[in-house]
Amino acid sequence: AVRRAVHAFGIDADAMRRQCAEARARPQHNATSYDWLFVGAFADHAGFKRPERLALRSGRRLAVGKLRDNAEQGDVVAPAAQPVVDALRRAGVEVRPPVPWDRLGEVLTATEAVLVPDDWRGGGERLVLEARACGGLDVAVERDNPKLRDLRDTAPLYTPLYYAGQLEAGLLGLEHDLRVATSVSPASVPDVRDEEETCGVLGVLGELLFSDVTGAPLCRKSDAFLAGVDLNVLVDILETTQV
Repeated sequence: AVRRAVHAFGIDADAMRRQCAEARARPQHNATSYDWLFVGAFADHAGFKRPERLALRSGRRLAVGKLRDNAEQGDVVAPAAQPVVDALRRAGVEVRPPVPWDRLGEVLTATEAVLVPDDWRGGGERLVLEARACGGLDVAVERDNPKLRDLRDTAPLYTPLYYAGQLEAGLLGLEHDLRVATSVSPASVPDVRDEEETCGVLGVLGELLFSDVTGAPLCRKSDAFLAGVDLNVLVDILETTQV
């Protein structure tokens, strides 16, 4: 992807705001069920998720995450996750299996603070942004992760309309590069938008994008694809695009 086309770490901020607002509006909602929340993987193979750090926090603590490697395990905790789960439970942490994304707002709104203990090697980006979009939560990150600090303190919270606009801008640039690089006449290079507001260049990428993104404001499904364009040229451009 073109660096300017897609924000590296993003969420549907509007959807998370709606989730949390709806959760808080329910009569049975309890905003003070937990003091601390961890959401993530318990099987910390590479050592950078660090879920065990939730045990160092005081108060009522909830850890929600993947306990099994596959559905065939039933209720059995995966061997790689078992030591962390045991340590958390010994410290008095409540441990639960993962919840569907459309119920994450219920979990977030039941806590005072969210702990994202991942180190600088990766992870935790979405949770930081989702907790911020939910609103009203303290988000704690570790000192050795400046990336998460930046996402917590200064990064924008984007919506699907922003991402769609960035995709369109990137594809317009790609269309320009195709017109410059290909030897065929400009008329045979499909536009990102045509007169009927359908996709040209984007048609080739359409199956890789969510339908709500390709539906608006980019364009509707297209039959144009890349007729008349040397696909080798397109591949060369994509491979040499800075990411």
